[in-house]
Amino acid sequence: MRTRDSIIKNVVFGFGAKVIVIVLGMLIPKLLIESFGSDVNGLLSTVTQIYTYVALLEAGIGTAAVNALYRPLDKGDQDAVSNVVSAARRYFHEVTYLYFGAVVLFAVVYPFFVSADIDKMTIFWVVLIQGMSGCVSYYFCAVYNQLLEADAHRYVTENVELCGYVLTSAAKIFLISMGFDVIAVQIANFVLAVVKVVITYIYCKKRYPWVVYKKKADKNLLEQRGAFVIHEISTVIFSNTDIVILSFYDLGLASVYGIYNQIFSALNTLINTMNSGLGFLLGQNHYKDHKKFLLLYDTYDTVYTGMVFVIFTIAYILTLPFMSLYAENFKDENYLITYLPLLFTLINLMSGTRMIASRLINVTGNARKTQIRSIAEAAINIVASLILVWFFGIYGVLLGTIIALLYRMNDMLIFANRHILKRKVIVGYKNLFVNGAVFAAIALIYTQIPIHVDGYGILIVYGIVVSLIVASVYLLVNALCNIRLLKNIKIVLQERKAMQNAK
Repeated sequence: MRTRDSIIKNVVFGFGAKVIVIVLGMLIPKLLIESFGSDVNGLLSTVTQIYTYVALLEAGIGTAAVNALYRPLDKGDQDAVSNVVSAARRYFHEVTYLYFGAVVLFAVVYPFFVSADIDKMTIFWVVLIQGMSGCVSYYFCAVYNQLLEADAHRYVTENVELCGYVLTSAAKIFLISMGFDVIAVQIANFVLAVVKVVITYIYCKKRYPWVVYKKKADKNLLEQRGAFVIHEISTVIFSNTDIVILSFYDLGLASVYGIYNQIFSALNTLINTMNSGLGFLLGQNHYKDHKKFLLLYDTYDTVYTGMVFVIFTIAYILTLPFMSLYAENFKDENYLITYLPLLFTLINLMSGTRMIASRLINVTGNARKTQIRSIAEAAINIVASLILVWFFGIYGVLLGTIIALLYRMNDMLIFANRHILKRKVIVGYKNLFVNGAVFAAIALIYTQIPIHVDGYGILIVYGIVVSLIVASVYLLVNALCNIRLLKNIKIVLQERKAMQNAK
């Protein structure tokens, strides 16, 4: 019962939070561009994304902590939980000092490499203040976020993030509307980041009063922590290559990229709520019955991959019509670039397809075996993007990302199925092939009947119609191609119900 309630809370609260984040996340850049111009928005988009992904370093250490917490939490071993939390806390504190140094260095150096009509001191303060928010969060509550996730209470973090985001967005809207400069906007962001940290800290102190911090906690309890950090460093480099290269090339183009990326990243985060909200099931069950774990994995993969394709197919169809309305008052840059939605969609489809395999690799302790491949992905992206940007501009950096993803997506699927699940690799490609064929068919039809709108009301109506059609097509095709799996799900649910009734 606890597991079911946790799943519902994680997914419902997570999805609700992300919907609000999507709406506010699109409003703020619009106000910034109309008030300060595309260069300032390009700067903020670049800095925000860099720090967002640098925060993945927390996830690198955090993944090791979460994996180490699954078993003792499942067994109710409070002393073992305290040991892991103490080790993770010690590690986070050490890393925060390095993070602080990196923030200062970035703030000092970055202004001299950006070509834009923005004062260098403004760039310095924007970068520094944004980075300080991460330092505070890292030092005081990173370990609590991992404890909540491992204990199937990620929805608490989601709620705190949501409240903080709403308050921060309201403060930004007020300050921009009142004519304050961009530095004041960043200061408000920092103050409210501190408030989120305080709320999380107080909540966890009350929920886990039995956690005892041990000064001599052994960091070796965080198995493969170095490998996880390497994976996340590679992810940071991979994820930021495009916008960083564009910010040196043209801050205006970085703003265009940032707006499109905001749309797709928000949707990706929405989908990943399910991965994080249900991911603890993989962590808590991978060391139990292999047959049932295989069924759980395939079920999880089928539902998740289907959801990824549904949401991003809808996004592909509606993005340009939305941008024609959203950017109608933007005068300094062209935000309607024909093939950007397709390239962003392909990137997110490939990223989503590999996500469950990536989760499997992490929870089964195979991060160290795949760390070189993660580094290779980042290297391919950097080299390809640096070369292609000079020939194709904004298309070039996206093509570089696609090339790197083609390598890493296939590598993850092959490794997960061959070395962990111990089965034929082709089985792991089934969901990709099925959903990929549906996407190709829908995309081909869309090119023949593009959507044109002249108001948000009409766009909403189109969106509802498109969503119903797209979701129905994917659901029908996936149901027909996974009849056996659906039957197995029914059996598992019946067994679970019988066990609950017996209790």
